[in-house]
Amino acid sequence: MAILPPTWGGRELPVSFSPNLPAESVSLQQTQFTNSKKFSDMKVIITEAAPVASAIARALNVTTNVAVPGVIYNNDIAVITVTPDFIRPFGLGVLPGKDALPIVPERYTYGIRHTPDENGRYGISTEDKTYADYIGKLIRGGDEVIFASDGGADAQGRFANICRFFKVGAPTSRMFLTRLERKAIKSAFKIRQWGRKFHNLAQTGLVGMAMDEAFKYNVSEAYRSLFKEMKSPICRQDVLVLAAVRNYLESDAEARGQHVPVNTHSVMVSGVALGKDVKFYPCSTYSTKEEAAEAYKNLCVPATVEASDVMLDTEMSPSPALFTLTTLQSEAWEKLNLNFSTTRDIAVSLYERGFISSPLTSCAKLPESLRDELRRYKWCRKYSFVADGTISGNHGIIISGNKPLFLDSDEQRVYDLIRSRFYANLAGPTAVNELVIEVEINGEPFYGTIPYTPDIKVPKAVEVKLTGKSQFSHTSVAPTAPKMNDLLCAISMLLRSLSDKYNPGMPFTLAHHDVADAFDRLRDNRLLLDVCGEPAITGEGNLLLETFNATYALGHLMAYQVEVERLYGDRKNSVGGAQLMNEYGKWIYAKTEQLITDHRLFPAKVDTHVCPICGRHSVIRYPRVAKCHVCGFTMPLQFMGHKFTDKEVASLLTHGYTSQIMFTNRHGHEFYDIVVRGKGKGLSFAPIEAKLY
Repeated sequence: MAILPPTWGGRELPVSFSPNLPAESVSLQQTQFTNSKKFSDMKVIITEAAPVASAIARALNVTTNVAVPGVIYNNDIAVITVTPDFIRPFGLGVLPGKDALPIVPERYTYGIRHTPDENGRYGISTEDKTYADYIGKLIRGGDEVIFASDGGADAQGRFANICRFFKVGAPTSRMFLTRLERKAIKSAFKIRQWGRKFHNLAQTGLVGMAMDEAFKYNVSEAYRSLFKEMKSPICRQDVLVLAAVRNYLESDAEARGQHVPVNTHSVMVSGVALGKDVKFYPCSTYSTKEEAAEAYKNLCVPATVEASDVMLDTEMSPSPALFTLTTLQSEAWEKLNLNFSTTRDIAVSLYERGFISSPLTSCAKLPESLRDELRRYKWCRKYSFVADGTISGNHGIIISGNKPLFLDSDEQRVYDLIRSRFYANLAGPTAVNELVIEVEINGEPFYGTIPYTPDIKVPKAVEVKLTGKSQFSHTSVAPTAPKMNDLLCAISMLLRSLSDKYNPGMPFTLAHHDVADAFDRLRDNRLLLDVCGEPAITGEGNLLLETFNATYALGHLMAYQVEVERLYGDRKNSVGGAQLMNEYGKWIYAKTEQLITDHRLFPAKVDTHVCPICGRHSVIRYPRVAKCHVCGFTMPLQFMGHKFTDKEVASLLTHGYTSQIMFTNRHGHEFYDIVVRGKGKGLSFAPIEAKLY
């Protein structure tokens, strides 16, 4: 089936913001606003969170009117909230042919979200429809439509959907909101950007959405009857992460298995120097315990000796790097016992309230343009900023000048973690001074250290009192097993390195570079377990990787990820969105067909009917499909939620159509129709001109 680029041409699903206002009140306010202002003179700023909209309105002095929750305007600017799920893509499960696998639609559609009513029927709520009509006039009437966000390709793709849905004809631009302080917002508004690159960034996001939808529906439905405990859909990133986890665990286990323990033996002499307890060790070790015992026996302790040398040693301890989203999630998991997605959600909430900079980043550096704003910190003068052009997207996570208020316990702990790291990073490398004292015992030099402070006065001759001795052995320890946060960092680094290598300049994109949700879904579906902090792939997880072919999956999914990002990073050398989706559609179609006809996953039996295409071989029936393994003919055994009876299957294979069947559409309404076998591999409803009823 042909695949077109994700132009999202439908008009049936919504956004994620629905004000709880009666339609009459919104209509009245809309009328008043329409009469008081000409839209053509106004700049429209669209953002995805109400707190961000409020911060923008305060910074740009847009405080004249609050039309409805999420819309603030004055005579020059309107700030509108359109949450990420308000205008969103259709799921493949609501398309005609639901439950027929594989499904690769010709066009991926979008629209206002559908929500259930009191009767359980899905549709666009009155509030959402009224809100969409209201903001649609504002958006279409502005002389410039500006997207204000800290997101990457996925956020830009959602903005493209908004513009297409509301038929925006005015110029569009982008404000990068790394921080929500007043000065930062005004600067972002002043230097907002235009250009073809944002169209390319949106294409990356849209194609990624389409790939995710196709993978999520087809692969989840293929495994649903096998994995009875499946609670979350199996997404593209889940399989990629699971394959990378197994590869990482196998490599780690092999490295730990090759470890050969090494035993070393030595002696130690304890003493007192300059009023401090000191432990002295020789530079050499002994290969056998007997040699160490002989050296121990020859040590004359207690005794008083004079230090042969006293040296001041200074070691520079590098400052810790600023947090990125991944390192923050890892640190919070280890120190605060918070799972990865919880940490991310808390960080996003802190950002939206203006307490920290955007957490959506994989860069731990700060640009030179921040020097003036951070001069309130005493360490700023010596801090190593980088050139502004070297950072693509958001910089490392820092705290803002706004004092945090009304934080719950988890939010306070995450904020304190970020603040401590920020201060430590600004302070720069720290110097650790030690006094190294050398004494000679039985002609062999022994060395000990004590912390050095300015109040310690070192005389020319340092007397050392040797008070005790001991003998010890040491066995090298094999590398410890990786923890869940080790996997998170390794896989996130892998995905980021792919972007940097093949598409440098690719901004941080939550759907591509954050794997927290993938870990959550894998645990929900019991494909990956957290056993006392250590990851373990379950039997179901190994079965998925074996049937999906882990090496094949890892290579292909990463290759498609690179090609999607190439639409932005290297557009001239990309194959284009249409061809890329065409290739991906063929791949996911073939992979899904292979899964639902895999004997290891589903039982199969030979049907008595002959293949209607080749006419020579019997078809094989699986739970989801009937297939001829000679000519490749396949026919789904379910359609629009209806599982065909044996009589209906026989009619489809023999005559190519069924009798009338009752179906229920996505709105909950019942209807009757005839199903016919299509010219290709799918099923469809009978064309109108062929119906006799």
